Amino acid sequence: MADRESERWARLLKWLKQEHGMDTDALCIEARDIPGAGRGLCATRDIPPSSTLFEIPRKALMNATTVLSLYPQIKEGRLSGIQLVSMHLLLHRYSGEEDSMDRVFGPYISTLPRDFSGHPLTWLVNRKLRRDDSCGTYLLDQLPPSTWEATVKLSKRFWKDWDIVLKFMKENPSVVASSSRPALQTAKLLEGDELVFDFLWAWLNVNTRCIFYRVQQSPSHPDNLTLCPILDFANHGTGRTHIFPVLDSDIWGVSKQHRRDSRVRSKNNVFTFLGSSDYGLTEGEELLLKYGAHPNRFLFTEYGFVNPLTDGAVSSATYSAEVDVQDLVQELIDQSGSLASLIQATLQEAGYWGEWTLHSSGNSGHPSWRLISALRLICALERYSGEATLQTRLAIDSWLDVTNGSRETISSVNEDGWKKKLLWLCETIRYRARKERLTALDASSLPRGAHEWASWMAEGIRTLWKEELEVAEAVLASIQAGVEF
Repeated sequence: MADRESERWARLLKWLKQEHGMDTDALCIEARDIPGAGRGLCATRDIPPSSTLFEIPRKALMNATTVLSLYPQIKEGRLSGIQLVSMHLLLHRYSGEEDSMDRVFGPYISTLPRDFSGHPLTWLVNRKLRRDDSCGTYLLDQLPPSTWEATVKLSKRFWKDWDIVLKFMKENPSVVASSSRPALQTAKLLEGDELVFDFLWAWLNVNTRCIFYRVQQSPSHPDNLTLCPILDFANHGTGRTHIFPVLDSDIWGVSKQHRRDSRVRSKNNVFTFLGSSDYGLTEGEELLLKYGAHPNRFLFTEYGFVNPLTDGAVSSATYSAEVDVQDLVQELIDQSGSLASLIQATLQEAGYWGEWTLHSSGNSGHPSWRLISALRLICALERYSGEATLQTRLAIDSWLDVTNGSRETISSVNEDGWKKKLLWLCETIRYRARKERLTALDASSLPRGAHEWASWMAEGIRTLWKEELEVAEAVLASIQAGVEF
């Protein structure tokens, strides 16, 4: 790594050792430059299976619990975990290439990624604030409709959190006064777009770097996440996963009065990460962390990258893929005219609104059950016109019987109808992927003076379109082969 980055890594280890008592001398990994992937974690020696890779003291983690303890004036629950940690990062962001001056988490904050200009959310924020970003604007316009909608949803989450945090800081000047940034120690300086981009940097660090971590009794609580030093140097891998967090869900299931065993307390003092029990690592090998079994649409929107997709990977069953067809199903519903609102209301009431997808896994492509159900309802009601009548009620009842398993089909006519609409969906996806985008996203089409990341992100968008194309063709092949869905 560059000298400055190496110094920050060394400072991080020193902080973990001196401030938190971590045995950093026992570490068998270190941060290194990874060609084509920025920085990553590599083994400094051979590591046998089931080894303890590292144990992070829990007070060195940044989450709703550790950050809230720094602000006695904030009541628990006033801000969400994401809002709270993002606000703290905002208040203690480094300036330029300098390091963070935060007395508590400064050495850790200084190691966090510094530039998110290549993230699709940044492009959308630039567009909203009318910032000059010709490259980001161009790439946004090339996104598949489902990825665009996912990016818009992400943007809404960001702006909602920013509005809440900004309002909170204005109402609590003592929180702002605790900032280690000299230029940001008064609530009067909270206006302006620059602070929005500071929060965007903070929010994206939280959104892209956090890992599941239990801080609340409920395992599904949205605050169950944390930033974790050392771990967030790890890159995503599509194959083997080398890093496995040890989650203490068993301890959470034990009542407080039975948590007095010293072994339990010791286990709770660190966040432990183990290597695989099936394979070890060789010296110099990169340690990869799988971010989850997500479709490329999600990875691109949330993290700004995609899993590589070689030509024919979907059809050869070496890659499981998914395509969201919300925009096209919405188009079919809108074509139903006066019954469109009834179709939407019925789907929503029955819990079948949205998440309409095509899939390719194993040796075939197939629509999701949610998509089949939506298409069946559209076909069941499109023959009628006007407002809801006894006939439409009977049609909906028949559809409900199929969705709950009381009967197999509505009718043979309905089955033929929804399959024709599925055929149209696939052909439309294939057409727009081939004709509208795949041939346009090359280096020569990018705006002049494009950023270094532009060609890499353009290739990611090409992968999104390629995935849509290959999944549509896989489902078409299943239809033509007479596969029963």
